[in-house]
Amino acid sequence: PEDRERLEQQMHDMDSHTQFRDAGDWRHLCKDGSLLDVEVHVSPAEVAGVDASLALIHDITPRKQAQLASERRARELRLLAAASLEIIASRDLHTVLRQIAERARQLVDADLIVIRDWPPVADHAPAVGISQSDAAADWRGWIERIEARAERIYAQVVEKLYPVHFNRAQLLNLTGITTPHDPDAASLPFHDMLVLPLMGADAGAAGVLLAFSARMRGFDTDEEALLLQLGHIASVGLENARLHGALQAHMQELEKRVAARTAELDTSNRELDAFAYSVAHDLRAPLRAIHGFADAVLEDYGALVDDAGRDYLKRIVKAAHSMDTLIQDLLAFSRVGRGEMDLQKVRLDEAVAEAVHDLEHEIATRQGRIEVRIPSLTVLAHPATLRQVILNLVSNALKFVAAGMAPAVRIAALARDGQVELRISDNGIGIAPEHQERIFNVFERLHGAESYPGTGIGLSIVKKGLARMRGDIQVESGADGSTFRVILREYKNE
Repeated sequence: PEDRERLEQQMHDMDSHTQFRDAGDWRHLCKDGSLLDVEVHVSPAEVAGVDASLALIHDITPRKQAQLASERRARELRLLAAASLEIIASRDLHTVLRQIAERARQLVDADLIVIRDWPPVADHAPAVGISQSDAAADWRGWIERIEARAERIYAQVVEKLYPVHFNRAQLLNLTGITTPHDPDAASLPFHDMLVLPLMGADAGAAGVLLAFSARMRGFDTDEEALLLQLGHIASVGLENARLHGALQAHMQELEKRVAARTAELDTSNRELDAFAYSVAHDLRAPLRAIHGFADAVLEDYGALVDDAGRDYLKRIVKAAHSMDTLIQDLLAFSRVGRGEMDLQKVRLDEAVAEAVHDLEHEIATRQGRIEVRIPSLTVLAHPATLRQVILNLVSNALKFVAAGMAPAVRIAALARDGQVELRISDNGIGIAPEHQERIFNVFERLHGAESYPGTGIGLSIVKKGLARMRGDIQVESGADGSTFRVILREYKNE
């Protein structure tokens, strides 16, 4: 009946002089009530002097069915591909379950899909994903009746890893309706339930999918196969979501531990700082007394003491002075390793100029010469720490020269690949290759204090300070001196 209007229009538009025309595809009603898809071709004819039409009608039902099957399969493949991208990209377990349920209902035209996480975890409600049609909006009570009795069935499904069908009679029994004469029997809204396991990475079950249909025919084998295919995709998504959840939980636990440990370290560092300053004060007080009394004895009673006694007193004064210097250096090394370090824009030429200015007395005393060639470069650094690094390196360059030789120090810099390299070169005694890594260790001395005084901490402060500023230091040395290459990050105002 719904095709008759189109047919009348087709007949009206026909030209009686057309030799042959394609009348298109139509549906024909058979005597048994079934429908056939047909293709009609019409041509004019004359029968006993009367104009007529000759219609050739071809049954194209198989072709139509094949076309529909092809279109359906293409749609199914598109849905599966979309589901694969969507589900695998998700990281939240509840989101993955909801996406699986939506795609499953689209694939098989189900009225209701329920996905349950499996196996159940004690003291935790199972994660559930639901997708339903408008008709299934009032089915919740029936689903709860099924779920109250179906856990044993779910366990069997995931144990056998094989889908199970439930027809209407089985569903009535599962909902607690044991006789077809029960008044509730006629109100059961669905006719078929399909339960499928979702496989996990370890060949076990990762979840259970329940599909409900109100159609009399229920789900066929093709639809079951489609849900199984989706189940394989869903399994990967579930595993990814679980692993991501476990990773997030582990990371949060680690963050809590790190925060707790950091708090403990902060407290320990503050206590250590307080202890260090206290010890330094307590140690330096008697050292100052030793130094002062030894000086007083030399000044007031020097004439009463023989040469050996005066030599002993001078050694006491020198040892006390060295010990005081060592305590100050240890405190400086300790301060470099702790506390906040706010990195900021620093002009390298100004930092070098300040350090050289602070060393003017030492340069003049040693009759040294310093050549500075620093272009206008800015680095990301901590100003006080950078100044200390330059001071220590230039001071060493002035100190470690052969006896009778005037020190000559060259300071230059260049920028490349987002870094600034500061080079401090000297004409000193050099460093043997096997010692070039050791010199940055605390208390590491290559020469006696009599020849080159010091505590052996200066280069350790340099190394540690540069590490705090995310920089580095390298050394090249030979018979004609050494070059220390300080690597800093270039400051760029982005």
